[in-house]
Amino acid sequence: MGIFARACLCGVVAGLILVSADRSAEAAERARPLISRKIDENALVTLVDNTRPEAVPANDRGAVADAMKLEHMTLLLRRPAEREAALDRLIDELHDPASPHYHHWLEPAQIGQEYGLATSDTAKIRSWLADHGFRVNFTYSNSLVIDFSGTAGQIRSTFHTELHRLDVNGEAHVANIADPRIPAALALAIVGIVKMNDFWPRAAHEAVPDFEHHCSNNTGICDAVAPPDLATIYNFSPVFKAGITGKGQRIAVINESNMAAVTDWALFRKTYGLSS
Repeated sequence: MGIFARACLCGVVAGLILVSADRSAEAAERARPLISRKIDENALVTLVDNTRPEAVPANDRGAVADAMKLEHMTLLLRRPAEREAALDRLIDELHDPASPHYHHWLEPAQIGQEYGLATSDTAKIRSWLADHGFRVNFTYSNSLVIDFSGTAGQIRSTFHTELHRLDVNGEAHVANIADPRIPAALALAIVGIVKMNDFWPRAAHEAVPDFEHHCSNNTGICDAVAPPDLATIYNFSPVFKAGITGKGQRIAVINESNMAAVTDWALFRKTYGLSS
């Protein structure tokens, strides 16, 4: 699995808002530290699969200035193997009706405490970043992602790769041109750098802000899917009749872009009688 795919999965786990769960004895075990050697800046290893495919000589337009800032880069960390295996087993149990852990969901902070890195490992990585001049913004509650900011010069001196300007099909971008390298002492605890560029995912569809007029062939038949449509499609009616409406439950909506128009949201809720 590539670094960007891993990051998406990690982001989903970090964003879920779930109820607390029973802790298995296996999950409650203290994490085994992965960083045991002195950090030697001369003994380096490469973080593979950390370079955009567009970062090729044909697109290269030269290095950016050292002072250029990159905000909110994210360092993806790695769990100890036994904790990763324990979490995989728990996920299976959460979906197994015969398991005592069935649907006993964990909050992100519990995932971090019971299945994350050792606190000492996270502290060493944060300290290493700070020692190189980076601003460490925060660590995600699942303990697998560190958000940090810094300059192109700090990236070059710390991760031994340069940020270059790219021209990709007429679009200007910035990205590292080679896989980063880090001290070997940290390698067991770090998967890679999720974002050291300005590329963002592209939607596979075109936004249609005015949902009321998204109709086909001037027939007046619209393609919009409204709450009653979802109830029909997924056969919610028996559940509603039983008095189960979802009231009091919390959900998380994960998105990396802004709405086309905030007024669309207000209009949608007003049209279908949804409360504020």
